[in-house]
Amino acid sequence: MRSFAATLLCGVLLGLAPTTQAQTGPSIETLDWPDSGICHDCMRLQFDRLELRLPPASIRRVLFSGVPALHLFIDSDDIHDSVTLVVPHPPDIVAFYREAGLLNGLEVSSPKALFEVMGKSIPASPNLERLRKAYGIDLADRYLMAEKEQLTAFLIESAYQTETLIYLIVEGEPGAYLLAGKFDRARIEMLLSHMSVAAPP
Repeated sequence: MRSFAATLLCGVLLGLAPTTQAQTGPSIETLDWPDSGICHDCMRLQFDRLELRLPPASIRRVLFSGVPALHLFIDSDDIHDSVTLVVPHPPDIVAFYREAGLLNGLEVSSPKALFEVMGKSIPASPNLERLRKAYGIDLADRYLMAEKEQLTAFLIESAYQTETLIYLIVEGEPGAYLLAGKFDRARIEMLLSHMSVAAPP
């Protein structure tokens, strides 16, 4: 089984053999962004322009690690049950894949466009299949997209992975944040409902 950390190892992309098979895995589906959550005396966590305002009652602990990443302990103090937010890597995702030659033949000009094209039913290409495999979309059960103003979330749900992966794109930023954990739909909606884009202090 792949873990979310495996998707961050960009070298995997370069080692995948080309394929001429038809596109595998799901096409992208649209998901409504949940209504903004009400938050009194909320805990504010901000990475550049991505902001989370979380009710204190919903978070038991926040742990910063050296990835850099933070772990949100929601229901227990078990780190294996925590939700992990990882800052963008590579920092400029489109430039990285373009330099590697993996965007040849694909219409990609932004991080959002990259994740959108990975979910479209278009004639299969070796580069598209490499990207879909690197992010686990080829074996996913569902690939979902939700939008709220300047924020877009791409959810990869799969029975073969131990975590659900949520890639967060902030309009105008060159990278993609990764939110990973053992999500049920209620936890996903709780986190998304308290996310927004805010100017750094």
